[in-house]
Amino acid sequence: MYVAHIREDGTKQSVKEHLENVALLCSTACKKISLENMGRLIGLLHDMGKETTEFKNYIIYSFQYPEDKSRRGTVDHATAGAKFIYKTYYCSKNPYEKLTAQIICLVICSHHGGLIDCIDLELRDKFTSRMNRDDLEINYDEAINNFFQDCCEMNEIYRLFMEAVQEIKNILTRIRLVYDKKHFVKFSMALLIKFLLSCLIDADRYDTYSFMESKDIIDNEQGILKNCLWTVLSEHLNRKLDDLPKISNIDLLRNLISQSCKSLQKIIQEYTSFWYLQVEEKHFLA
Repeated sequence: MYVAHIREDGTKQSVKEHLENVALLCSTACKKISLENMGRLIGLLHDMGKETTEFKNYIIYSFQYPEDKSRRGTVDHATAGAKFIYKTYYCSKNPYEKLTAQIICLVICSHHGGLIDCIDLELRDKFTSRMNRDDLEINYDEAINNFFQDCCEMNEIYRLFMEAVQEIKNILTRIRLVYDKKHFVKFSMALLIKFLLSCLIDADRYDTYSFMESKDIIDNEQGILKNCLWTVLSEHLNRKLDDLPKISNIDLLRNLISQSCKSLQKIIQEYTSFWYLQVEEKHFLA
């Protein structure tokens, strides 16, 4: 069994269990914007790199010697799934398949270190170089073989990918109906990538938390009062922002952006509340 996490009492969570849980949670979150299959696929592939002997030895060593931080981050497990999609589908001549493959790659390889740049300030192609890193070839074949032996079949990945392509096609169609300008479509896809990344990170951390606390992900999720949690975290964030220095020009500009976002949030909340009231009133009168 390849290991994803180890609890304090020594209980191990298999990579398969972790991937299936994250796939379920991520799919549920992405379903809200009709990207259910995309979310499931990203969840299944995000930790493919943990299906190796090197990572298993690393996680066991880290559990046995928690004070030794020297090996922290030395085993890249966040790129194998992205690399697999890149090698398998990014070469497609179909523009929707190519776009879907790139979105999946970006989300998976960014889920630990933050969203990577596709092009840096010197106009170098960081995306391609990340996907073709030579040091990732060492354990790549092992991770792929173990993943398809232990976790999922290739035909299921193919099915999910083709469903994800259709989902991206549909969402692009809806975006173009709103405003069919190239820069707006590209901006919308950038927001979409950030949404997917947020869904994956939330699902990944939530399942890890649930395992470490010996809680079931479904029962635990239903037991959280999300509205209350949002209010508490929002207030904490606002206090943190208020305490930031406002001295330099960049400080002032950042504060201006923050205040603008807060004002926009209030407008959206008021509009949403008004819209719900109108819908309820029409429903009542009907």
